[in-house]
Amino acid sequence: MMEYLRNHPEALVAVLALLVSCIAIWQAREALSVQREHNHKSLLPIHSVNRLTYQNKFGVELENRGAGPMIVQSVTVIDTTNPTREATSLIELMPDPLKHDMKWNDYKKGLKNVALQPGKKFDLLLFQTSEKPSLEFQDNRNDMWRAIIPLKLQLVYEDVYKNSFETSEYFTIYQGLLDEAEKKEKETSEYNQSAN
Repeated sequence: MMEYLRNHPEALVAVLALLVSCIAIWQAREALSVQREHNHKSLLPIHSVNRLTYQNKFGVELENRGAGPMIVQSVTVIDTTNPTREATSLIELMPDPLKHDMKWNDYKKGLKNVALQPGKKFDLLLFQTSEKPSLEFQDNRNDMWRAIIPLKLQLVYEDVYKNSFETSEYFTIYQGLLDEAEKKEKETSEYNQSAN
């Protein structure tokens, strides 16, 4: 074989050219694979379900903290104390109608194939007042806390490459707020009774 290559140097050049070409093709495929992975990650949506826990505001908002659009495919809300009680939006499992003729400020229903741009958010539920919270507002807010605590929100969304993501969110954070509000109500009630 070595004798043949010495007598025919063009064959050696051809073999080496073939070898270099194969290595170049392999490197190009690897680079393309890395670039494709980078492209997918650079347009990845990152969801955030924000629980609004202010004294004058109750709500849940969906936010896209990623760099690419989030395409919401479905929202399912399940009552963990009664799994047969299921809905496609939070508002369906909230108190209705509200007490004292109050109304919701905003809510979303029927979220399917809805795009949420990077850095944007929208309210799944919103109940707020611009004033100091009245007793009527607090009464409704506490009822909402009671209603949302056992719920589980299941969110399915896609990125622009049709990669699907699924997440579940719970609302147990409201339990501590509700306990604190009920304790305060009880103390106020006891104080008013002892003052009379």
